[in-house]
Amino acid sequence: MEELTKNWNNLTLSECEGLNFRRKEEQAKTEFILAAKFLTKRALNIDAIAKTFTPLWRSKNGFKIKKESDHVVLFSFDDNSEMEKVIAAEPLSFDKRLMVLQRYSKEMDVGDMEFSKVTFWVQVHNLPIRFQTKRIAEQLCEAIGKVNTGVDEAEAEGDNFMRVRVNIDISQPLSRGRVVSLDSGSLLAESKQFRPWLKAAPFVPNRKYVVKVPGFFARKKAEAAKEKLETMKNKLVVVVRTSK
Repeated sequence: MEELTKNWNNLTLSECEGLNFRRKEEQAKTEFILAAKFLTKRALNIDAIAKTFTPLWRSKNGFKIKKESDHVVLFSFDDNSEMEKVIAAEPLSFDKRLMVLQRYSKEMDVGDMEFSKVTFWVQVHNLPIRFQTKRIAEQLCEAIGKVNTGVDEAEAEGDNFMRVRVNIDISQPLSRGRVVSLDSGSLLAESKQFRPWLKAAPFVPNRKYVVKVPGFFARKKAEAAKEKLETMKNKLVVVVRTSK
């Protein structure tokens, strides 16, 4: 060992090799990367992945796919907004299996990433009419995971239920429920148990569940303004020129 250390100390760099090459941070390529783990035992086909997500994500500048391991793929985007748009579309699946997304940077080791958090839409059913509010639905879902409170009111209201965006730790058992106390008492024992109603019906975004009706005078005012605008558009403009 001492001889090896002695030989190492005798090594020197040539004049060309010893030149200090500095890399500036602004010269680095700007990429926004998502690491995706596919929860499947099948081998991944990158071409099939590209064909599946290209029409779904509709990226303006496109994206690059790199296979990092057997079931982990890196998606590289030029624009951060496009990457955030993909994250906002969770949950995502491929070949009927869940795909777990996580932001990735060059300093991270893919092997150390947990891939344990996925954001789901959670439906809250059978709330009393007076308690069917976005805030109460979010408070109930805090027992499941981290609630995203930035969802619009229109997206949160369903037919006879409320929808909440929740980031859930899929490595933990799913919460069986939550005890709700009311002024008149709490829920019945049979209402607290795990039942088939936990599996929610699919949500159809194209169907209107809630229609907002403006006040009577506000509607009349809007109609009058619209009628006035149409009248102005239909008026003929006559230009009279006089000769000198």
